[in-house]
Amino acid sequence: MINAYLQDDITLHVSGGYDAHGEPLVDTTVSVKGKYFEKIRLFHDNKGEAVYSSGYVMIQSRTVTLEDEVTINGAKHAIIQIEKPKDWSWGLLKLWVT
Repeated sequence: MINAYLQDDITLHVSGGYDAHGEPLVDTTVSVKGKYFEKIRLFHDNKGEAVYSSGYVMIQSRTVTLEDEVTINGAKHAIIQIEKPKDWSWGLLKLWVT
């Protein structure tokens, strides 16, 4: 039932992490279905700077970090915050993006 609600094509660019020398490893790209909502919200990043979010993406639960990026309608966005809504029993994630 929830799959009928997740209609947008979302591409996750999953960070590969870093090797022993601090060099970035190869990123992987994963296509998922989700739902994008436009909603402006103010966040503070790790440096304490104010960052505005243009909206959020709802996707089914998977491993996602703040180093990952999201492509929505051809535009690449950084992930600002990851939330797991308590009122959804289907295991969804809310990814706030720039």
